[in-house]
Amino acid sequence: MSEQTSGDPEKGVPPPPPPPKKKRTREKIPNRYLWRRFKASTITNQSSIVFGIIVTIATVGNLAVSTIQFRTAKQNAIDSGRQAQHLIDAADRINDAADRFSKSSADISLGVNSAVDKLGAQADATKSAAETSKDALHISERAYLQTTGEVLDVPNKRIKFIIVNTGHIPPGHLTGTIHESTLDISDIQHSRVIEMHWTEDQSESLVSGGTAVNVNVPKFDEVATKAGRQQVIVTGKITYNDGFPNTKAKEWPFCVSTGLRGTEVKNIVLFPCDSTTELPIAVRMDKYPDPRYRSKT
Repeated sequence: MSEQTSGDPEKGVPPPPPPPKKKRTREKIPNRYLWRRFKASTITNQSSIVFGIIVTIATVGNLAVSTIQFRTAKQNAIDSGRQAQHLIDAADRINDAADRFSKSSADISLGVNSAVDKLGAQADATKSAAETSKDALHISERAYLQTTGEVLDVPNKRIKFIIVNTGHIPPGHLTGTIHESTLDISDIQHSRVIEMHWTEDQSESLVSGGTAVNVNVPKFDEVATKAGRQQVIVTGKITYNDGFPNTKAKEWPFCVSTGLRGTEVKNIVLFPCDSTTELPIAVRMDKYPDPRYRSKT
């Protein structure tokens, strides 16, 4: 065998390759050998070996099943988490939509309420204007009754006056109640009733130009009146409808009394008196509406 020489790099000779490494191999134990040993062992050892093999197989099987269950539970958890997140996202979108709808509804409600308030205010203003116009028309056009032209008819022992309408439309139903009292005033501190009566007349309306009223004064004494010993008082009121339907009845109270005017020559005249004072006294004295004191003429 020839001598092996090392390579010379200077001469261009490469070095020889290294020897191959030996692979370490596990010595295989023949299956027959294991079987012979198993058969040669005691029954107790054989049982232990079989039981160990069964336990090992069961453990491996449980491990495999556990691994599969773990992976399945993990995947289910992941899927459930995704579904839960989808539900959360959907709920968030619903909440956002609900908020937008709520704001939109609030804006619509505010607009509707504002419009309703404006319409209500306009309706109130229109109603107020209509009522004002109606009241103004009522005041300007209604009937106004009053008494005027009071005179003393000495020869016929009467006091006359006229009921007139100063309004624009005729009045409706009217009632005139008149109280007459003739007094002896010789003692001014203790006057005495000579005669008294009341009368009442009704009418469905008032004739154009007015209605003349005559009040009898049967105990009138011209001489006693000029001497300052007698006084006649006529008071009362006119209750009437002012021409408009469904309106409250109006009243015109009146009061006149005899008196003297002049210094050297005394003249009997009629003076206005206070109906708020004289009318309650007259009603109390002639016991209105007691028919015993009602005038027969």
